[in-house]
Amino acid sequence: MFCRRALEKACFLSKTAATQCLRNSIRGECVAAHDVLHSLPGPEVTTINNGLKVVSESNGKRSATVGVWINAGVFCEDEENSGASNLIQRLFARGTGKKSTTHLQDQLSKIGARLTSYVERDRTVVFAECDSADVENVVEIIADVVRNSKLDEETVELERSLVLKDIENAEENSIDTVFDLLHKAAFQGTPYEKSLLGTTSSIKSLSANELKNFIDKHYVPSRIALVGVGDIDHSSLVSLSQKYFGDLREDGKSKPKASNERVRFTGSEIRYRDDSMPFMYGAVAVESVPFGHPDYIPMHIAHTIVGQWDRRIANSSNSSSKLVQKVCNMPDIHLYQSFLLNYKHTGLFGVHFVAEGKDIAFVFNLLQAIQKEWKYLATTTTDEEIDRAKNALKTNVFSQFESNSLRADDLGRHALCSSKIPSLVEIEEAIEKVNKESLHEVVMNNVYDRDLATAGAGRTEAFPDYLLLRFGMSWWRL
Repeated sequence: MFCRRALEKACFLSKTAATQCLRNSIRGECVAAHDVLHSLPGPEVTTINNGLKVVSESNGKRSATVGVWINAGVFCEDEENSGASNLIQRLFARGTGKKSTTHLQDQLSKIGARLTSYVERDRTVVFAECDSADVENVVEIIADVVRNSKLDEETVELERSLVLKDIENAEENSIDTVFDLLHKAAFQGTPYEKSLLGTTSSIKSLSANELKNFIDKHYVPSRIALVGVGDIDHSSLVSLSQKYFGDLREDGKSKPKASNERVRFTGSEIRYRDDSMPFMYGAVAVESVPFGHPDYIPMHIAHTIVGQWDRRIANSSNSSSKLVQKVCNMPDIHLYQSFLLNYKHTGLFGVHFVAEGKDIAFVFNLLQAIQKEWKYLATTTTDEEIDRAKNALKTNVFSQFESNSLRADDLGRHALCSSKIPSLVEIEEAIEKVNKESLHEVVMNNVYDRDLATAGAGRTEAFPDYLLLRFGMSWWRL
């Protein structure tokens, strides 16, 4: 008996020692990761004489991402030139006044670079990934495609036909359709309501001269940031910005309107019923904060806590989320996913979902559960849940920023939207700063009892009435 107790005690002590060793190891890894972040140089920012911003962050990698972020997107368009931003960024790959499409592609392939561009409601972006030795070549190429895009009628006509085909096929992407409808409801009467693709009539009527006027008006130095991440020397990047963009001047017509003139959130609903679609595709959202706002990080943590669930993924039901545990037992629901969209002047915080659409009770139960989760975030969230979400957010953010291009995109967006560009250390500190009290306050201010925008496509007969959903935003019962 004595021997057995002694053995059990020894085993217990060894397990305790192993556990303590593991904890010390984990603590050591956390400290090491924190030290690594502190050892990295933060972003450097310079504004050259004409107002163009130059932002760089060196991380010691042999590769680099270099590009320009332009504060000109769908929000700069009107009814006549809707879709101009998207059409222009597609023309970036079509060559320039100096280079044919073939010449441009050949120049990129010789240095192993890859040109990427995209347009959003608040920005247009073009960047390239390259070897650090080829940064100047890439800056020269990007400056050329942005400043001297090929705008002859033949090239524009070719790209126009492709955009019209995209518009024709847009309804095949049900999720994109719902988000376009959601923006149309939430920001009706403002430029943010417009689709990225534009309309069939506007695209057909856009001329090469109108595209040139759009570029001259909006692609001005005060709206442009040249960004580099990787093995980048900041002073060299500044010199390149002066060499290739230094003669760019402001257009007298380019001064933007006050932000309150270009954005307004309206609580409303919009439905696009099409029973030929297999499911109901829906989204509900409240207005959120702009990119870089002080509440941006807490809202990201709230978005992380709400999370996502997909019936097609076998282990998705094993989440610790209370909301997931509720939704996975709802027979009519296929998936839900929380989203947080942040633009320069506004944002959207909400959930999109896919349901069978056969019974309004099932859809209402889902949306009621989501609203209760939002109220829970504003009043009752525990420290443990917040810590778990903070760790998940840090993992997601810093794993993404392992990519030069994703980090460059974050820096570029901050350069356009914020007066301060945070370092990785400052991002970590902002996440760690969020606690139960601050999260409750932010969600209470931005979500609780706020007007909703709702959108549905497909089998929308089972979509709950707007007034019923709006009433649920101020219901206190959890």
